[in-house]
Amino acid sequence: MVKRLVKRSEKWSAKTGKLKQVKITTMVKSANPGAYSNKVQARYHQEVLDYILEDIQPISCVKKSGFNKLLNFFDSCVTLPSDHKIHEMLAKSYNYTYRELHDLIKKEAKSVALTADCWSSRSRHPYIGATATWCDSDFDIKEVLFFLSIE
Repeated sequence: MVKRLVKRSEKWSAKTGKLKQVKITTMVKSANPGAYSNKVQARYHQEVLDYILEDIQPISCVKKSGFNKLLNFFDSCVTLPSDHKIHEMLAKSYNYTYRELHDLIKKEAKSVALTADCWSSRSRHPYIGATATWCDSDFDIKEVLFFLSIE
């Protein structure tokens, strides 16, 4: 963001034919949220989704003021994805992963061993976990964990 502000701090003056210093208020106003390209915004959105999935956070965390403050502290030009956008991205991710996993098991596994486990957290939330294990053609053990919160 600093580089962007420095680039915007000078302006060409048509009257004098020289570079002219821009007022700080003009410079800060020009660094508005959403100023990044769609590609950069998509990358930030993907990182937020990865955070939610890896740390098993609720999707509603994108609405929390503390989370917004933290991300805006690091980069105020980023617009956070809505929970609807997170749901869309999650569905796309699921469909992609499902196809890839299906193709991998179909290609490599002749038989698959399945195990399942059910439990509840201290706060009484029920969970189910299933593990699929198989050996590939080189006899390397492959394992996939399926984890689901039931509500």
